[in-house]
Amino acid sequence: MVDKITTEVEWDGDVEIPFYEIDLNIYLNDNRITRENMYDRRLDPHYLVDKYMMRELKLVGINKGEITQVYITVYNSDGKKIYGDYD
Repeated sequence: MVDKITTEVEWDGDVEIPFYEIDLNIYLNDNRITRENMYDRRLDPHYLVDKYMMRELKLVGINKGEITQVYITVYNSDGKKIYGDYD
């Protein structure tokens, strides 16, 4: 289902009180998953962020309270965007 996940973190530059924006790109290896059926196929991109990404970010010193925005985009195996928070 999920082939890979890439993350881009933007830091506001403030050392004392840092804030971050995160772009999360999820690449799938199954073209049968579409925007309309991804939840039926048990793909919830927001769950992936809450369950896995927050744990990984904590390991590098980024706390949940320091994150101002997470943008999620999901692509099928052909590289076509099937979901995006910018939509």
